[in-house]
Amino acid sequence: MSFDDTCRDMIETWLSMRKDDYDHLECDALFIHKYKDEWKPWTRSMITDRMHKFGEIIGIEDFHPHCMRKQRLIKIYEDTGDLNLASQWANHKSSATTQAAYLKPVSKSELRDKLKLLKFKQQEIEKRSKNARE
Repeated sequence: MSFDDTCRDMIETWLSMRKDDYDHLECDALFIHKYKDEWKPWTRSMITDRMHKFGEIIGIEDFHPHCMRKQRLIKIYEDTGDLNLASQWANHKSSATTQAAYLKPVSKSELRDKLKLLKFKQQEIEKRSKNARE
């Protein structure tokens, strides 16, 4: 899984807080809970339950951990237009897997809008290149 510097900083801050605020707690797990006076890692079902609660709060009834992965893959594809990149990030053996399981079909009007945007971006690149040569 990929994450940026902000995410890394937040995780490091959380781990540092745990050491300071939880009696120098040392635990390999990122998400923990206290059970019978002992800190334990969250189980898979605890993570799923928590995600369902988050989903209820934001109005998505069927929200589960895999939804976040799916949204990240969709965002990579939408931002770059590169199905191969999204597939590699997902560690899929084939980009066909990514396309079939994660990406929704694009309507004709969405396709036209994307092509217009690509054409506009290309024209901007050509203008900058021309201005740089002059």
